Amino acid sequence: MKNLLYILLSLTLFSCSSNNDNNDDNNLNNLLVGVWKFKSRDFVIKADNDDAGKLIEKILKDRKYTVSTIEFTSNGDYLTFFENGELAKEKYYFKGSDLYLSTSINNNYSYNKAVYTLEVDNYKRFIDQTQSLRDEIYGAFPKVKVDTVYVIYSFTR
Repeated sequence: MKNLLYILLSLTLFSCSSNNDNNDDNNLNNLLVGVWKFKSRDFVIKADNDDAGKLIEKILKDRKYTVSTIEFTSNGDYLTFFENGELAKEKYYFKGSDLYLSTSINNNYSYNKAVYTLEVDNYKRFIDQTQSLRDEIYGAFPKVKVDTVYVIYSFTR
């Protein structure tokens, strides 16, 4: 009887753990699916020099952001609609709470883990621009230490 109890207990534990992972993936996917409209763009900049930080912020503000909406579909596609009418179709998936977004060249998909927050009516994506901005300001500030440059894109339903 004791052995039967251990067997039933172990089967219950294994079946619960895999279902919970699938439920978490499905819950996040259901929350993400839909059309998200661009709302705002913010920056997190950490450099050891105020002038370098201001230059980085100016560079980022001068860049035009042309995405108007993003649509995540239930079949794993995400569509990016640009202000000029162009459309980019990519793929996404969840692994636990981690969101992976693709970029593709000639239908060869490469996935990268996204840094994001997701609520019922708010989706934020954090893009690390540290290395590219570090390289861009090197000529003007060769000795400046740039620790962090994130661009935060906010979307709403």
